[in-house]
Amino acid sequence: MTSKAMGMEAGLLVQYKLSGRVSVGSGLRVINLEAGRELNPSLTEGKHLESVNATISAVSIPINTTINVNKTFFTTVGITPVTVFQEKRTSTFLNNRKVVIIGSSGDLEEKIVSEVSSEKSLDGSLKNRSYLGFLDFSLGYNPELFKKMNVTVAPYVRIPVGPISAQDVKLFHGGISFRFTLR
Repeated sequence: MTSKAMGMEAGLLVQYKLSGRVSVGSGLRVINLEAGRELNPSLTEGKHLESVNATISAVSIPINTTINVNKTFFTTVGITPVTVFQEKRTSTFLNNRKVVIIGSSGDLEEKIVSEVSSEKSLDGSLKNRSYLGFLDFSLGYNPELFKKMNVTVAPYVRIPVGPISAQDVKLFHGGISFRFTLR
């Protein structure tokens, strides 16, 4: 299950050129990420988790290396440690219970009746914890538009690593980054 809501990130990044083609960078970002997961609940009697949706707000410190392929195209690889400061979570449960009904022939029959319930929580398993976070990969386009400032477009993908990848929501995500670069 993926979230239908769009996540947002904002921050300030600084890059230091090591050579004409290679630079390293870091900064500070605030992340708002929507994530979810659908499970296959059991059809046996009892309460079973069916799905989880979470909104996660975090602070991240990306550390990356950028390689300029030419004057307008580049690739970036990095790691992003994160600290989650807020998490809102909705868990949906399937409650299965047995009921006995009288069949059309007068026989007693057992059937399982399913009811759906939701529980909201402001304290999820990620809140107030720091993680190694994500591996970041992006390819970017940086045309020369202005003398002092450029607008960069870079599709990216982030892969969760470490303990954050074992959570009950899928945090693998991607998108398009728009950056304003000062020269």
